[in-house]
Amino acid sequence: MSRWCHSIVGHSVMRCFDRMWSGMNKIKMLLHIGLLLAGCCANAHGQVIDNYVSDDQPLQVDSQDAQKTALRQGLSDVLLRQLGMKELLSNPHLVDALDHPDSYVIDFKVDRAVQSGEEGLFTLHINFDQNALNQLYKEASLVPWSRNRSSVLMWLAQEQQGQRQLVANSPLAVAMQAQAQKRGIPLFRPLMDLQDELGLSVSDAWGFFAEPIQKASSRYGAQAVLTGRVYQEQGKWTSQWQLLDRDRQMLFKSKQDSLDAIAADVVDQLAVYFAKQDKLSALQGAGAYFLSVSGIRSLDDWQALQKDLQQLSSIVSFQLDAMQGNEVRVRVISSGTIRQLQDELSQNNSLHAQAGSDEQTLNFNWQGADSP
Repeated sequence: MSRWCHSIVGHSVMRCFDRMWSGMNKIKMLLHIGLLLAGCCANAHGQVIDNYVSDDQPLQVDSQDAQKTALRQGLSDVLLRQLGMKELLSNPHLVDALDHPDSYVIDFKVDRAVQSGEEGLFTLHINFDQNALNQLYKEASLVPWSRNRSSVLMWLAQEQQGQRQLVANSPLAVAMQAQAQKRGIPLFRPLMDLQDELGLSVSDAWGFFAEPIQKASSRYGAQAVLTGRVYQEQGKWTSQWQLLDRDRQMLFKSKQDSLDAIAADVVDQLAVYFAKQDKLSALQGAGAYFLSVSGIRSLDDWQALQKDLQQLSSIVSFQLDAMQGNEVRVRVISSGTIRQLQDELSQNNSLHAQAGSDEQTLNFNWQGADSP
């Protein structure tokens, strides 16, 4: 669920309630709200993240030195978003890439912005070259985390002054969602409406009781459910967490000086977990597939297609299997699943997905190397 959806539901519905009450009876009102909430939560399933290859960086001044620093940080953020694990950034190939970030940039622009109430702050919007990044991963023998990510619903129980309650708009919840957005994890918060309040008690959430947590979460359709309990102990914020991911359960903790530090640490642990699960799934699903591409009308088209395939990080090797008319059939050895291969091929502007793909063969149409 997007951030604006949560904001609309959390702040605007009650104002709408008062305006609409005079125009419809209670039954119609409840149906209207129910449809609104259902629409807001309809995208709770796995999501293709939209900032996979782009990044925004703040600039205090619009200068070449400031831009170079921001480009480096932007590339670091995108690499971390695509790989999931911070330790991979120490790979010598990636270290060298971070020293030359402009080699991986398609374009960037600077906008004036106001953030945190400060005037005169600029924002650098950067679009990176996915093909160049894929080539970098091949050279570094790294496999990126799939762009299609598991959605995560977060229940948060917090203890303050001896009182425990479920919270959805606390500073920690907001910080968690901001960190998750930065790391490419579709994390969202429950509505905490009457149905949620009746469906999950604070004691069940605090005790990590899986059955009531999963039952209360079912309305959202998330692929994973994160539950946390947070309290202060000896001047530090202490937290324990449970992640329910299909048939798997992970328990972990974080103790930090601030809630922002807890948010960063917990989201980092989530990113590492999901990236490793994605890699494990890719290894288990690795194999040979066929790619059928129509629209290959010349030797130049075939050579351009070969060049594009060589740049894909999930393709270990490929060879021409058959050619008939303007269609070629290519046998592909992939390091991941056919879904991951399809996701990566779909990011290529020169290829357009066609109907008829199955578990063994992917169908695409060649649009030309110069397609926008």
